[in-house]
Amino acid sequence: MIMNGRKALLGMLLGAALLVPGCEHPGSNPQPLLTMAGTWHEQGNDQHTFLFADDAGSIVRSAGEFEGTETLPGGTAQYQLEGSWNDGTVTFTVQRPQPVTYSAEFTGNSPQTLVFSSSAGALTLVRN
Repeated sequence: MIMNGRKALLGMLLGAALLVPGCEHPGSNPQPLLTMAGTWHEQGNDQHTFLFADDAGSIVRSAGEFEGTETLPGGTAQYQLEGSWNDGTVTFTVQRPQPVTYSAEFTGNSPQTLVFSSSAGALTLVRN
């Protein structure tokens, strides 16, 4: 009877671990964790900023969505943006007169720098 109770408890704990972000299946590759929330700036240009607000209030996790604003140096223009991250990839589109989509890959948890590529060229963002 006690053994069956222990097996049941163990089964419940293992089942709950599968539902908690960051608790991965044994042998699986855990996804890196991130939040895009906050202000980021272009490396080498503190006046070119990106303000991101994600859909979970800054909780670090393996996938999510975000929206925000790009502000060009001197506040000369602002553009809305939206994007997402999943499986170690961040993608967002800035609604400039000619929309630009940026994409970056990351491997570690909560990176402070992301290097993006796009049709408009490379962009390295640093978390403020």
